[in-house]
Amino acid sequence: MGGAGEDMSPVNDFPWRDCLTAVGEAVEQGLHVIDRDGVTVVCNRKAAQLDGMEVQEVFGRKLLDVYPSLTADTSRLLTAVRTGKPIASSQQTYVNYKGRTVTVLNSTYPLLYKGEVAGAFELMTDVTPLAQATDRYVSLAQAQVSDQTGAGNPADSFYSFDDIITRSPKVLKAINLARRAASRDCPVFVYGETGTGKELIVQAIHRASGRAGLLVEQNCAALPETLLESTLFGVVLGSFTGARDRPGLLELARNGTLHLDELSSMPSDLQSKLLRVMQDSYVRRVGDTKKRPTTFRVVASCNADPFKAIESGELRRDLFYRLSTVLIDLVPLRERDGDLRLLTGHFLDRINRRSASRALDLSPEVWDLFESYSWPGNVRELEHILEHAAMAATGDVITLDSLPEYLARAHPRSLQEPAGPVAKAQTSLQAALERFERGLIEETLESCGWNTSEAARRLGVPRQTLQYRMARLGIRRATGE
Repeated sequence: MGGAGEDMSPVNDFPWRDCLTAVGEAVEQGLHVIDRDGVTVVCNRKAAQLDGMEVQEVFGRKLLDVYPSLTADTSRLLTAVRTGKPIASSQQTYVNYKGRTVTVLNSTYPLLYKGEVAGAFELMTDVTPLAQATDRYVSLAQAQVSDQTGAGNPADSFYSFDDIITRSPKVLKAINLARRAASRDCPVFVYGETGTGKELIVQAIHRASGRAGLLVEQNCAALPETLLESTLFGVVLGSFTGARDRPGLLELARNGTLHLDELSSMPSDLQSKLLRVMQDSYVRRVGDTKKRPTTFRVVASCNADPFKAIESGELRRDLFYRLSTVLIDLVPLRERDGDLRLLTGHFLDRINRRSASRALDLSPEVWDLFESYSWPGNVRELEHILEHAAMAATGDVITLDSLPEYLARAHPRSLQEPAGPVAKAQTSLQAALERFERGLIEETLESCGWNTSEAARRLGVPRQTLQYRMARLGIRRATGE
C-alpha cells in the first residue's frame, strides 16, 4: 500500500493509546506493541525493565533502532506484521542498544483492524537466568562427552540388576523383562510411583546393554518448552542472537541411552518432534536446515499411569506406542510381598557398617507400624526414614520415639505414658503381655533346641529382633542344658 490509498486506510485512526496503554499496565508480563511501520506505540514498565530501559527510551522509536541486533527477519514483532500470523511461545535472545543481553519467552500476535494488519503486540517473560543455566548444563554434558572420548559413562557409576534388592515375584518379573530388553535396541517405557526404583532400572538397562555411548538423562518437567527444545535438539549459530553452535542431548546420546523422565510433562509439540527423530534417526537443531544423523535408545519413564496420561491428553498416543515396545510396571512397596523386611534389613546393615560402635535393630512396635503403613514414598521413603531414625536413636534399638514425627503419629498407641489409674491398668496389661511373650519364646526355643535362627524363623521375626526380646525379657538357656 502507498500514496493516497495509504492515507485513507482505516488503520490510521486506530485508537492505540486509549485501548492498549491501560492493558499494558494491568498485565504482569512485559507488553510491547508496534504499529505497522515498526514504531513502538505501547511499552509497559515490565517490558522496559526486562530490557534495562525506561519506557520513554522505547516509546515512539522504531524497533530496530532500539534493538540493533534484530533484523526485519529475526524480529518476532516485525514478522507478525509482515505475515499477519501469530507466533506461539518461543525463545528469543537479543541485545538492546545499551549492550544488555536478554533472553525472553515471547508470544507474538498481529493486530487486525477493519480487516488489515495494523501492527503487532508481544507478551514476554524474562528467562535469562534459566537460559544461562540450561546453556551451562548442556555445555557440561558436551564436555563430559569430550572427556570420555566416546567411551561412555564408567560402568561402575551405575546400578546393575544385581543391586536391586527384592524377593517380590512382581519385581523379579520386571527385572527379568528389563534384562532381556537390555541387549536389544528397542525403546523401553518404565512407570511406577515415585520412589519405586525407576532410575535403578534405567541405569541397569544401560549398564547391561554394552552401548558405547553415554547415558544422558533429562527430567522433562524441569524446563519450559522452548528451553527444553533447545536442550534436547541443540541450536546453531544465528538461530537467535547470542546463540552458539551447540548439540542437544539427542546428539550427545548418540550410540548411548537417552533417559527422558516425566515424559508426560513434555509439551505435545515436542513429543511430536521427538517421535519424528525416532522414526527418521535424524535430528535438526533449532534454527538449522541441516539434518544430523543420530542413533540412540530411548528409555522413558513417568510416575503416572501412561494410559491415564493418554486419556488426559498429557501423553501422545503415537509416541507412547512407539516407546512402549517393552513396558515395565514397577509396583509400589506395599505390593511387594516380603520386601519390606528384606529392604529394612539391607538399609540397616548399611547403616550399621557406617556406625561400627553399635548395631541397630527395630523394636516390635516399629515393626508393627512399618507393616501397617502404606508407604506412599515407597523404597526411597523407607531408606530416608531409617537414616533419620538411626541419627535420632539413643540406644541400639530404633523405637517409635526415633521415627519422624509424621510417621510416629500413625501408630495407634500414644507415645506419652498416661498417668493415674490408667497407668496402673496399662502396666498390668504390659506385664501380662510380657509373660505371654516370654512363654511363647521359651517354648519355641525349647522346641528347636535353642537355635535362635530357627526360632526366629518359626516366630516370623528377624533373628536380631528375637535376640533383643530375649535380652529385654531376661530369657536365657538354663546352665547344663
